[in-house]
Amino acid sequence: MTKHVLLAALLMFIAGCEKKEPPAKVEAPAVETPVIKNERPVMAFTLTDGSMVNARDIDEQMLLILFQPDCDHCQDEARQIKKRLEAFKDYQLYFISSQPIEMIEKFSRDYQLTNLPNVHFGHTEVQNVWNNFGSISAPSMYLYSKEGRLVESFEGLVDVEVIIKYL
Repeated sequence: MTKHVLLAALLMFIAGCEKKEPPAKVEAPAVETPVIKNERPVMAFTLTDGSMVNARDIDEQMLLILFQPDCDHCQDEARQIKKRLEAFKDYQLYFISSQPIEMIEKFSRDYQLTNLPNVHFGHTEVQNVWNNFGSISAPSMYLYSKEGRLVESFEGLVDVEVIIKYL
């Protein structure tokens, strides 16, 4: 009788167990990557002289260079631009980084790009870059016409002669 009781209890236990479906997988909301628009970004930055600038308000031909001072590719790009600076004479060059302003100033001195009339260095927050361009590599460069239209964008180390072809 003990075997029958155990068998009955086991059958009741099995019958009482329902096969449960695994919980529905909850998907995290998709993070939308900003699309590079065909116009200057709405991106504020602080120049090394303390003045505030918004890229949208610049009404000249511009090369926006998003860089990191300790990036080897960014350093190479700065050397190349310095060697061919005359080719950029009709453009305002804005080297913008999310690093502290002291590091940005040191970079400008190290690559002899300080006190040049068309070369500017500044700081912006990472969120400003993300909001306008999404995740990018360093350096990333955006060439804009006087009217504020994107002419071409370049990601990573690009031979300066390639950039000059678009000027």
